[in-house]
Amino acid sequence: MCGVEYISSQDGLKKLELAGCAQEADTFMRVGGAFHARYGKNCRMLLFSPGRTELCGNHTDHQCGKVIAAAIKQGIAAAVGRNVSGRCRLFSEGFGYTELDITEPYAADKARAGSTAALILGTADYLSSKGYAVGGFDAELASTLPAGGGLSSSAAFAVLCALIQSALYNDAGIPQMELAKAAQYAESVHFGKPCGLMDQAACALGGVQMLDFFVPCEPKSVELEWSMADRFSLMLVNTGSSHADLTDEYALIVKDMTSVAEALGKSRLGYTDKHRLIESIPKLRSMGMDRAILRAMHFFDEQRRVVLMCEALISKDYELYRRTMGQSGISSETMLQNICPKDAKERSLALAISLARMYLGDTGAARVHGGGFAGCMQALVPKGMQGEFKDNMELVFGKNSVFTVEIRKGGACVAMELGPLSEEDGHTGK
Repeated sequence: MCGVEYISSQDGLKKLELAGCAQEADTFMRVGGAFHARYGKNCRMLLFSPGRTELCGNHTDHQCGKVIAAAIKQGIAAAVGRNVSGRCRLFSEGFGYTELDITEPYAADKARAGSTAALILGTADYLSSKGYAVGGFDAELASTLPAGGGLSSSAAFAVLCALIQSALYNDAGIPQMELAKAAQYAESVHFGKPCGLMDQAACALGGVQMLDFFVPCEPKSVELEWSMADRFSLMLVNTGSSHADLTDEYALIVKDMTSVAEALGKSRLGYTDKHRLIESIPKLRSMGMDRAILRAMHFFDEQRRVVLMCEALISKDYELYRRTMGQSGISSETMLQNICPKDAKERSLALAISLARMYLGDTGAARVHGGGFAGCMQALVPKGMQGEFKDNMELVFGKNSVFTVEIRKGGACVAMELGPLSEEDGHTGK
């Protein structure tokens, strides 16, 4: 048995289960069939790249700090194969068709910024510069990530682009962190979205990871168990507000934190400490840096919370985790100040967090999810309250605005091989 039929066979489902992708079987069937219809051949591999959720460490990675992030079970499924043309041909549900020449110069092009092509070529640029083989491919993609969920769909896609080159041209041997670096490079340099490495690392590595960015290009990772599952559910609320036009507000957080670090004689806050900050407040205030001081205070306190939440996960201390998550949310709101955008009429994120705290009281917790100012909030909801919480929040933010995320143990992976890479596929890699 070969081709798409194998996916639904008993052996095929067992392989998907071993890869942690059993829940994606129907999606793989769909993209496998669509691949055959579009390209006139069977796909050779099924790949999966998960989304991610941030658990603690809001806006700390870019200051060489610590974060806790986790891969989730929803993500991007792909059916892929080589081609002899030296071109990349990719169709993604909801985003359409992209075709480009993989042999063209890799230099970042402003005209291509913000496009699918930028991420394909950006990952190829990085991997080629590191001595890895890259080549043409055909791909059919479908995402199970909720639209607007703030679950790093762009990072998941960029990691997938790097994984395609690893699987088809490098015997799937490129290390996971190297896939993350390729994705981060593509997003920052080619796509035009300055970002740290947290999202890509979480998608590539999988599981719950404590990531320490003290050395930004070589982060240390410690895998943890998600030990809260038998007491709580992680739920996200999509407030419906858009991240569009918020780049300047995100950049200002980085600028403020960095300006404090530089005033303290360091390049990033991760290289100094809170004691130095506190003793320097009079000087910093004379420089008109009140907001920046508060954001720096958030950074140092958030670093302490990352450590506490790691301890809570290790010891299965539910109350410590709940309480610390709640403190993280309050700090983002009052000190980091990334809840309310400049538009005074837009307060949907603040409203969602306030309502969640009201409904959950001391039984759960609520915090901003990701960059902030708009988009999603994260709630820690006790078992048995999920339905009530969902109903209450959806009365305000609409049907299907609330969804549960489950932690995925594995990261980006080859979910299944459907046949050997034969000569008919060609190898036109550089």
